[in-house]
Amino acid sequence: MGFDSSRMRLRVQVIGAGVWVTYLLCLALSGWLVATWDRPHRGAIAALIAAGLLSAFVVSRLPAERIVRGPYREAFFVSWSVLDVAIICLVAYLDGGLTSPAALMLFLTLVFAAT
Repeated sequence: MGFDSSRMRLRVQVIGAGVWVTYLLCLALSGWLVATWDRPHRGAIAALIAAGLLSAFVVSRLPAERIVRGPYREAFFVSWSVLDVAIICLVAYLDGGLTSPAALMLFLTLVFAAT
C-alpha cells in the first residue's frame, strides 16, 4: 500500500512538473519567435505556442489526483504527450524542419514522456 501511495503521489507531481516544463518551453519558443519575427509562418507558430500555453493551463486545472487514480490515467498521459510532441513538430515544420531550433525541444519532451 505504501509503495502504491507514493507512486500515485509521484504521478501527481509529474503532472505539475509537466505543466511547468510546458510553460518554460513555450516561454523559450516565444523568445525565439520574437527574435525571428521576420521569418515566414510566425503567426501560425504564435498560435501553436498559445495552444501549448492553453493546454498547460487546462491540465493545471484538472483534478490530478483523480486522474492518477482513475482508469484512464495512461490515456491521459499519452494524449498529453502526443499533443505536446505534435505542437513542437508543427512549429519545427513551419520553421523549416529538422534544422529548426524548435526541433531540439523534442528531446526534453520525449524524455519527460518516457518517464
